[in-house]
Amino acid sequence: EDGPMNPADRRPPSRLRLTSYAAWQLALWLPAVLVLTGLIVGGVLAIIVVGLLFLLVAVPSCRWIANEHRRMAANVLGTPIPDQYRSTEPGVVGKITGWALDPMTWRDLAWLVVACTVGFAVALIAALLLILIVTAACWYYGIEPIMKARSYMDRWMLSGN
Repeated sequence: EDGPMNPADRRPPSRLRLTSYAAWQLALWLPAVLVLTGLIVGGVLAIIVVGLLFLLVAVPSCRWIANEHRRMAANVLGTPIPDQYRSTEPGVVGKITGWALDPMTWRDLAWLVVACTVGFAVALIAALLLILIVTAACWYYGIEPIMKARSYMDRWMLSGN
């Protein structure tokens, strides 16, 4: 149900599905913070070999997290969001150089900073609306615009356009 679909053939996700996306975004927050830390440490320590090891783990992890958010945003908005990563050369130096020269890597890094701050707050609000009984009406009417806003932000930051 979560795979890419023809927008004309699909219904918008249900409120519970939107809430599950918010919950998954919250679950991805700690790994995202750890990946962001790894990217920063790896970037700073790239002048010595140990920094490259951080980057060899952090960049693919960042791409996986970004792709999870692309998938959720695509399902919410009904339009695909391709990753548009450039291919890299084989070997450690080829990978690191390819990642450093790929604009999508830098776009992912900027998105990760926003996702760990603003994105986390938006997902938390969306999930709490369902959990708190007194806000059930707010959840019923608010989950869709909240998750659409988050998805538009993700699409804007994670698409190469």
